[in-house]
Amino acid sequence: MSRIKSTARACAASVSRAAAWLRALDEHGEVIRPAKLWCDTSTTAECAIITKKLGGPGAALRKTGNLILPGFTAPKILWLKRREPANFKRLRHVLLPHDYLNFFLTGNYFMEFGDASGTALLDVRRRAWSRDAIHAIDPNLAGWLPPISSSHESAGTLRPKLARKYDFPNDVVVSAGGGDNMMGAIGTGNVAPGVVTASFGTSGTIYAFAKKPVVDPRGEIAAFCSSTGGWLPLLCTMNVTTVTEQTRGVFGHDHAALDAAVASAPAGAGGLVLLPYFAGERTPNVPAGSGAVVGLTQSTFNSAHLARAAMEGVTMGMNYGLRRLAALG
Repeated sequence: MSRIKSTARACAASVSRAAAWLRALDEHGEVIRPAKLWCDTSTTAECAIITKKLGGPGAALRKTGNLILPGFTAPKILWLKRREPANFKRLRHVLLPHDYLNFFLTGNYFMEFGDASGTALLDVRRRAWSRDAIHAIDPNLAGWLPPISSSHESAGTLRPKLARKYDFPNDVVVSAGGGDNMMGAIGTGNVAPGVVTASFGTSGTIYAFAKKPVVDPRGEIAAFCSSTGGWLPLLCTMNVTTVTEQTRGVFGHDHAALDAAVASAPAGAGGLVLLPYFAGERTPNVPAGSGAVVGLTQSTFNSAHLARAAMEGVTMGMNYGLRRLAALG
């Protein structure tokens, strides 16, 4: 981890971590319901059910490489089955957002390994759908998941109707694409060991390339596949710029004023600590968690110290992931 490259993202959570959205389609390829977002934490009960059926957290790690967490797609599918049975009865295809775009463009159902590893339905070591994870939800799901392949494979060619509409040739090739972090890794040169990419947006990720699967025995670091033939151990936190933006809004600062306020307070914010779990948290896995401010005194109860504590709180959450990546080698 000799270099760290940072990518700044000014995008909403519903876009920035789109890999685990659930896009549910019927037998005709029509959308059944609005997408269930990755940051939706309403699936904690379903996570527990799937984990129990798999034999516990340790078994989940052995069978998929990941714990079953609310941010993944698998519990969202079970949520649909348990909470919206009429919609589940119509379910015939499960895609992620960019897979749906590829389906619209080509008419083909397809998913690549990087995105698929964010579903918690993939055995990341074998790069194959996990029969155990599928059966923990519904055996029929095996027929509703798309074929999976490498990111360098084509998703197909542009449908003739779209080619005519936009005056394109009929042989336009549509790229398979990949998950946001997998593509971010390529964009930051994170395709060989020794580079770490930090992505700070509404949520945050820190990830590195590995030539072999990296399965965290604690399940804190996601054991994802990369889109370049390797693996991409990754930390994800749910609270980054949401925290600093809400803090900025409370005090009516623009971004320059927020920067100035943070810079005017000392490192450590005079002992003021802000736990930034405004939307629950994924790492550590506390989906029902909430934020807390500790260390308020007469000298720290001001906009500068609170702004500093907010920024330090989210930064240290990301730093935990960096240290965990280092501990895993």
